Amino acid sequence: AGWGWQGWWLTLQALWAAAGTSPGLLLLLLLQLPSLLLSCSLLFRALALAAANLTVNEWLNRHRYLHLQHQAGFCNRFDRGPAHNCWEFWAGPAVVDWWAVWEDGQQELLANRSSVLQAHSAGALLRVWDVRWGRYQQKLLAAREHKREQAVRRRMQALGLQCREGGD
Repeated sequence: AGWGWQGWWLTLQALWAAAGTSPGLLLLLLLQLPSLLLSCSLLFRALALAAANLTVNEWLNRHRYLHLQHQAGFCNRFDRGPAHNCWEFWAGPAVVDWWAVWEDGQQELLANRSSVLQAHSAGALLRVWDVRWGRYQQKLLAAREHKREQAVRRRMQALGLQCREGGD
């Protein structure tokens, strides 16, 4: 269940011993570790978006692009499942009629009466992320509004003004 303080202490002792024998190597490790973590996170995002058949621009601006919208929210009509999407990304055809692909996805959506093309795809996971993020944002906005209303009521009471319980 974790390292505990002894594991961290042993790690620090090993790093201190390494600094005594080769300080340049320790410095290189300390400089490269943040870069490695950032690179791994970018790699993970790139692989996840390739599995969802999306570009980074499409993901970041998904609320602006009409071709990624559906009545229920985000929907990628180009998503054909992680395996097919990765195959297209790494070894796919050079020329693709994207309009025909979009129309096929639209027909599939209409035929299934669903807002998701592939139930177990990275695009579906991204949609779940959007839904949960939206719920979190709504709760956060409601909490801020409630806090603002309480502050206004306290100010009104401090000034000796009457306030109604209905929020006016």
